[in-house]
This record gives sequence, C-alpha cells and structure tokens, in this order.
Amino acid sequence: MICGTIDTDLTDGLCLLAAYLPGEGVTLAQGALENRQNEISAAPTLLTYIDLRNKVVIGDALYNQGRVSVQIGKAGGHYLWTVKGNHPQLLQDWFDSNVQLLPGMGCSQGLSFCYYHP
Repeated sequence: MICGTIDTDLTDGLCLLAAYLPGEGVTLAQGALENRQNEISAAPTLLTYIDLRNKVVIGDALYNQGRVSVQIGKAGGHYLWTVKGNHPQLLQDWFDSNVQLLPGMGCSQGLSFCYYHP
C-alpha cells in the first residue's frame, strides 16, 4: 500500500497495492484498490498477474489467510508470513499444520515466521 499520496486535508485518494522485488527496485504488478476494498481482498487478483513458480511471496500478518496461501501454493510458489505471538490461536494453527517454522524463531520472541513449501 502506498501511503502519503494525497494532501492531508483531502479525504479521498488512490490506494495502490503492488508486488515488487525490493532488491532490484522493480514493480512486478500494481493495481488500484476499489472503493472500500482492502489489501487482502485485492491480493488474489494481483497475484494472478505474476508467475509464482519457485518464487517466495513475503507478507505481514495481514496476508496470513488461507485463501492467499492456497493460491500461491497452487501456482507453484512459496510464502513467508509472520505470525505474532499475541495471536495464540493462529500460532497454534500453524504449529498444528504441516508448516515449517524457520529455525531460531518461536513464541518466546513474540514473533514467529512461518514458511510453507508445497
């Protein structure tokens, strides 16, 4: 999401969701969010424009949704999501699934990074 794109005295502006390669500074796909649409509802459409085979999609806790994870896996990709320790049920769901936690991360640090390899 791009923030700060409008003057502070205005209430309406264009919200964009983009997938990019941070190391290269390249935007792979970008789309405008519809009125009252949020990132998580726009992400599945945006991801259809990208070849996800053998790619790792990284996102914050917002993207820790089954729908997006399944879509990435079916497209041959992988994902890296964050799971915060203050969401104990979500964290337990990850532990109960066949997801691999990255070494050295766990509940004691308050933040766990979960990795899925289809």
